[in-house]
Amino acid sequence: MEREKVNNVYKIKNKEVDFYTVFGKTVQFDELYELSVDLDKNDTREYDKKIKIYPDGRQPLILTIEEIYNGMQEGKWEGRRPQLPEVKGFNTYLTKDSITKTRGIFTPKALLFLADELKFI
Repeated sequence: MEREKVNNVYKIKNKEVDFYTVFGKTVQFDELYELSVDLDKNDTREYDKKIKIYPDGRQPLILTIEEIYNGMQEGKWEGRRPQLPEVKGFNTYLTKDSITKTRGIFTPKALLFLADELKFI
């Protein structure tokens, strides 16, 4: 919004942005996903803390599809079995080729966040 010099996302018009195709569905760069990865056993300092929080050895991460795509291309989760939520008919464990990048016109969307009590955040 700052680059486009607007104060409302709905005022952005005809802006070309990145789109990604994952599991046969094309989504905009800012779409959020929960990515699960194995804990990094080489990070001994953090591993001991995280295994107490995630006893199954898998850590969920909330990321945009663009962050997931870039991380896959950079090998950020190499050997940590990155996985998206289950989609019928698709292997949800990701490889570099699981997500493809294209271009398209920006479509504004709203994210609704409901919280019972914000004092716990």
